[in-house]
Amino acid sequence: MTGDQVRDVFERFLKLFPTSGRHWKMYIEFEVRMGHPDKVEAIFQRCLLKVPAVDLWKTYVGYMRDTKRTLPDFREVMTQAYEFTLEHVGLDLNSTSIWLEYIDFLKSQDAAGNPHAEGMKMDRIRRTYQKAVVSPIAQVEDAWKGYDAYENGLNRITAKKLLAERSAAYMTARSSFKERKLILDTLPKNWMPVPVEGSARENQVASIWRRFINYEKSNPLKLEDPLALVSRVIYAYRQCLLSMPHHVHFWIDAVVYLETNEQIERAALLLKAGSELLPENLLLQLFYADFEERRGNAATVKEIFDNLIKAKQQEIDQKEQRAPVVKPAEATAAGDATDTAGQSEGNDDNANRELSLAYIHQMRFLRRTEGLKAARPLFITARKDPRTTHHLYVASAHMEYHHASTDIATKIFRAGFGAGKLKGDAGYSLAFLDFLASLNEDNTTRAAFEELVAQTDKSGARALLSKFLAFESENGSTAAIRSIDERIRTMYAADFDNKPVSIAALTAIDRFKFQDAFPCSDAVLASMDYARDPTSGTAARVPVGASSVAPLASEPKSRFPMPDTAAMTPLKVDATEFLQQHSFGPSGGAPAEFSSGPAFGRGASDPPAGPMTTYRFPVALLPPAIASLLLALPPPDSFSGPFVNEAEIMQLLPAVVHDGHHPQQQQQQQQQQQPFLTQQPGALQHRGPRRSRFEPIAPEQEMRRSTLLPRPAGAKRRFENDSDEEQGSGGEMSTADMDLYRHRQQRRLTQN
Repeated sequence: MTGDQVRDVFERFLKLFPTSGRHWKMYIEFEVRMGHPDKVEAIFQRCLLKVPAVDLWKTYVGYMRDTKRTLPDFREVMTQAYEFTLEHVGLDLNSTSIWLEYIDFLKSQDAAGNPHAEGMKMDRIRRTYQKAVVSPIAQVEDAWKGYDAYENGLNRITAKKLLAERSAAYMTARSSFKERKLILDTLPKNWMPVPVEGSARENQVASIWRRFINYEKSNPLKLEDPLALVSRVIYAYRQCLLSMPHHVHFWIDAVVYLETNEQIERAALLLKAGSELLPENLLLQLFYADFEERRGNAATVKEIFDNLIKAKQQEIDQKEQRAPVVKPAEATAAGDATDTAGQSEGNDDNANRELSLAYIHQMRFLRRTEGLKAARPLFITARKDPRTTHHLYVASAHMEYHHASTDIATKIFRAGFGAGKLKGDAGYSLAFLDFLASLNEDNTTRAAFEELVAQTDKSGARALLSKFLAFESENGSTAAIRSIDERIRTMYAADFDNKPVSIAALTAIDRFKFQDAFPCSDAVLASMDYARDPTSGTAARVPVGASSVAPLASEPKSRFPMPDTAAMTPLKVDATEFLQQHSFGPSGGAPAEFSSGPAFGRGASDPPAGPMTTYRFPVALLPPAIASLLLALPPPDSFSGPFVNEAEIMQLLPAVVHDGHHPQQQQQQQQQQQPFLTQQPGALQHRGPRRSRFEPIAPEQEMRRSTLLPRPAGAKRRFENDSDEEQGSGGEMSTADMDLYRHRQQRRLTQN
C-alpha cells in the first residue's frame, strides 16, 4: 500500500474510533517513519488533548525530545513539554516513567556557578519528587528511593524532616495503587470503543468502570484539597470514556459531578467535547442544550439544536442509501423478506422519531425564551420535512392548547390528518382521540372514532376499537358498550378460529381494564397473549400468534464478525460412576457464593446467554498476586472433577501413624499394605523393588506420608536438637517423625 492509502485507512478507522489512543499512536509512528514532521504535529494537535492515553503522551514526549534537540531553547521547550504532559496524564497509574524521566532531565541541567539557577533547579526537582511519591503510580517505590537518596545527598538533617512529612502519604499511595490495579486489571485488554450493543460483557465492563470511579470518589488518598479530588475523579471518568464513549450515562454523571463541585466551566468543556465526539447522540445533545440554557447561553443552545437536526437528517439519509426501506406489500410478495423489511422500517422509524423529538425540544426552547410566536415558524418548517413523525403535530397541538386556544390545537390535529403521511397512522389517531376525550365533547369524540376507524385498515383499526370500547365503558351507556363489543367480535372472530384464545376473552379484558390495572394476573395475560400496544403506550390487544409476552433477556446480535458457536464441537468428558455420584453446584462441591452471577474473563469473547459465574470474595483484601490468579482462573462451575471420596478418607484416618509407638495390630496392617519403607533401629532400609520417582504413590501411602494431620494430645516430640541425622536409639520411627524439616521448623517456632 502507498502512503496515501495507509493514511486513508487510518483516517477512516479513527473517524469510527476517535478515542482509540493506541491507533492514534500507530498513525503518528507511521508519519514519523515516513519523515513528515508537519503531519505528525498536525495529528498531535488533533488528538492529544482529546485522548488522555498515557502511551500516546509518552510518544509525544519522545517526539519532542528527539526532534527539538537542536533548538537553542531546547531545555525550556522540554520542561514545558514534561509539565504539559504531567498536567494531563500525571495521575495515570502507568505514568511512572514520565515522572522519572522528567526528574532525570531536571538533574541533567547544568546550573553550576549560578546560585539562583541552582536553587530553582533544586526546588523544581524536590517539588516533582514530592508530587510523584504521593501519587498511586506503578513503581512508586522507585520514586521514593530516588527522593530519599536525593534529599540525603543534600542535607541529612532536613532530609529526615522532609521524608517524614511525605512518608504517610507515600504509604497510602502505595496501598491505593494496589487497590486500583486490582480493579483495572479485570478490564479486558485491547477493548475497542464500539457503539452500545447491550451485551453482558459490555455491561460488566461498564460496571467495572463504575466501581473504579466510585472508588476514586471515596477519596482513598485522604486528599484535603477538594480540587485535587475532583481532578482525580474526572480523570477516572475520562479514562472510562476512552473505552466507552458511547455510554452517555458516564458523560452525564461526570458533568453532574462537576456541577455539584461548582466546576461549571470544566463541565461545559467536557460537554462540548462529548458533543463533538457524538454529534448524532440525541440524549447527550439535549442534555448539553439544557445545560447551556440554564447558563443563559441562548445562542449556544440554538447552535446545538441546529447541528443536532442536521446530524439526524444526515443519519437518516445515509441509512436510506445503505438499506432502502421495503414497502410492506413488496415485502409480503417477496416472502421471507417480510421480517427484514420490518426491521429496516423499525430502525428508520426510530431515527425519524429522534429527529421529531429534536424539533419538539427546539420548539419548547423557543417558547420558553422567545414566546409562542417564535416556536410556530419552526413547526411550519419541521412539518415540511418528510422524515418527521406524528409526534411533531401532537406536541405542537398540545403547546397551542395550553398556551393559546383549543381551536388552534384542533386545527393542527386536522392538518395532520390532511397530510398524506399521517393518514391511517394509528398512533396519531389515538393521540387525537385522547385529546378530544379531554375536551369533554362525547359526541364529537364518537364521530371522530367512526371517521378514523373507517380510514384505517383492519389491522390498524383494532387499537382504535379497543380505545373506543374503553371510552364507551367510561362514558357511554350499556347499549353502546354492547354494540362496540359485538362489533369487535364480529370483525375479528375469523382471525381467532385456530388460536388458543377467543376474541371474546380479549375483548372482555379491554372492557374491564382501566389504564394499567387489569382484571387478571400477568401470568393469565401472558397465557392469552395480551400485551401493550407500542404505538400508543396504552393497554391494547395484539394478534395472538405473534407472541406479546416479553422475551427473556438475550444477547443482541453483534454488528461485528463473531465466531459461529453453533459449528463448534462440544467437549466430551468421560463420566465415571464416582463422578456421577457427586454433584457440583450450590448444593454440591462448591459453596453457593461461588456459583451465581455473570462470568467475565479477560480478553474473552461475549459469554453465552444464561446463568454464569462470578467470584464474590473480597478481592481487594487479598494480595495482588493471589487476586489476579483467582480472577484469571476458570469459574468454579467449569470444574468437573476429580472429587474427593470422603468415605475412603474416613477409613484411612484410623490407620494413620501418629506416633512411633503404635499397636501391633496396626503394624501388621501396614505390612499387608505394601509398605515402601521399613524402619529399623538406627537405619532405614528399602524393602521390595526400588520405586521409580515417576511412579505414582498409592493413596493410602500418601496419607501416611502426610505431615499436615494434627498430632494427638500427649504425643511426644522427637529430635530435641537441630541435628540433621536420624536418631539411632532404639524404638521405631513413624513417617511423621522422619520429616526433619517439619521438626526443625517447630523447634524454631517454640524457641521464638
